[in-house]
Amino acid sequence: MNHLATYFKKMFLKSEDIFTEVQINKIMKSIKPKFPHECPKCNSKCINRNGKTKLKKQRYICKSCGKSFSETTGSPFMYSKKPLETWIKYIFCIKENLPLRDTSRLLGINLSTSFYWRHKILSVVGEELESPFLSNVIELHELKLKENFKGNHSKKLLPPLNERDSILILSSKDSFNNSFFKPSCKNVVTREILDDILAPIIKNGKILGTPRNPLYIRFAKDNNLQLSMYGSLSYLRDDVNLGNARKQSIDFKRFLYVYSGVASKYLSYYINLFILKSTDVKNLVKEIFNKLLFGVRQLKISSFNKIQFDGVLKAS
Repeated sequence: MNHLATYFKKMFLKSEDIFTEVQINKIMKSIKPKFPHECPKCNSKCINRNGKTKLKKQRYICKSCGKSFSETTGSPFMYSKKPLETWIKYIFCIKENLPLRDTSRLLGINLSTSFYWRHKILSVVGEELESPFLSNVIELHELKLKENFKGNHSKKLLPPLNERDSILILSSKDSFNNSFFKPSCKNVVTREILDDILAPIIKNGKILGTPRNPLYIRFAKDNNLQLSMYGSLSYLRDDVNLGNARKQSIDFKRFLYVYSGVASKYLSYYINLFILKSTDVKNLVKEIFNKLLFGVRQLKISSFNKIQFDGVLKAS
């Protein structure tokens, strides 16, 4: 019955259920145009104003090389023909976890546009999201998700689910509620992964609680940590469990459920959104929009086929 109610609720969903014009106008008024200090092509500081675009964006011209550009050059809005208000409305839809089809219907945009916008937005959400240091008692859980090829129609025959690789996410929490959540490797964690990803963020750690894996024994010793290994009689401690780290993994799986499956190559983008939503951000929509407007454009449409599960683009 709950699923049926949700279905009909989405069918009759209206834009005012997600955002209001007052909210949109408030964010638009808070935007302060970023005057470029140099030309994006030759880095010359000799630039002048040069009229406005059809969408009323301020344009500039470089007196050294003659290149014309605007404050959105290099941002995800660079080639967009839609006004900034539509992008803000789209972020409200992301905040409410709306499916792509519902979002495209509400905003009057193409379904493929809705898809590209979502992942362009999510690609910059992770900017300035620093991994905090983990200290004192550190819990570690390994979350494994089967590879998902959703939307990939280039392969006619995909491997059966039980033959696919697993994406391994390291989920960690310490006794001060600092958290770490990152896609790390495929199938099985290695010592190299632990040294590259986990070791640098451990500071003043005392106890490391882990799942059963002999690899953690040497890792704990080399990093001067006492070990509590779940499922091991030799290393199990009564005062340490993996409850918080495991709960973080469960919360993320629930977070993904509303998207009806996510292609593995976009996994790091959704993790960034999950982390951002887990923090105490006063205005999530404005926070994401500012990252888009003033951040560095990370994802071009031509780069979508190069994305890997850890967010790094394959080398050409």
